[in-house]
Amino acid sequence: MFFSRVQIVENIQNNSQLGRLLSDQTYGSHRLLRELFTDSTKFLFREEQSREQLSTRHNRPVFYVLSSARPKDSNPLFKCETKPFNPTLSEGVQLEFKLRANPLIAIKDGGKKNSKKHDVIMHGQRVWLLSECERRGLSVEGSKKELISRLKAHKDHASRGMKFDASLEAVRTESGQQWLKSRAEKRGFNVLALQTTGYRWNALPEKGRSAGYSSLDYEGILQVTDADLFNAVLKEGLGASRSFGCGLMMTMPAR
Repeated sequence: MFFSRVQIVENIQNNSQLGRLLSDQTYGSHRLLRELFTDSTKFLFREEQSREQLSTRHNRPVFYVLSSARPKDSNPLFKCETKPFNPTLSEGVQLEFKLRANPLIAIKDGGKKNSKKHDVIMHGQRVWLLSECERRGLSVEGSKKELISRLKAHKDHASRGMKFDASLEAVRTESGQQWLKSRAEKRGFNVLALQTTGYRWNALPEKGRSAGYSSLDYEGILQVTDADLFNAVLKEGLGASRSFGCGLMMTMPAR
């Protein structure tokens, strides 16, 4: 395995349509990075911005890439800094980590045989909104927006709008964090400290008008409980939408 920091050559980034492509289409990033490898090479990646990562004056994409083969050095589009990736971990070691994930859960709808995947945060908020409506004898029909409007108009919340919004935000945080914690044990680690930020919807217009996926950034401290299982997470990723820049867990020794 190889871990790389990849940047687009500056004059190409600034003087071509490539920058506009990358800013609008997440899937374009995956197709572009594919140029670094043969067709059979598997890789995970995460996109960041150079101003934050490298303190550059101009803000450009920076890609962190984990791959099963070394990126090609001959591609004129990229500047690649690559090193072998073969972590030696033992049970009990503590690591700082970063993960961008698409947190989905599978739920059976209306007694159907097959389950359907749902955004865990949207699902958690809807369950909470339905519960709040039921407690107050309000209708549970309609969209999330309609449920919120109905609850905010109720006397319990009419004069406490900010508190209601804070409660809904707390549900978002809890739902997102619980998604990772519930998967940790079977994947060889425990979460010791955790915060979530950057929840967003990422549209994929090239795949359809309503196509897209959600992503959430996780950061914290974990403890390895099974080195083999956790190594698989590092090498294979965690969660859905790995072709769109999710799933790569980056770690360093806890300070």
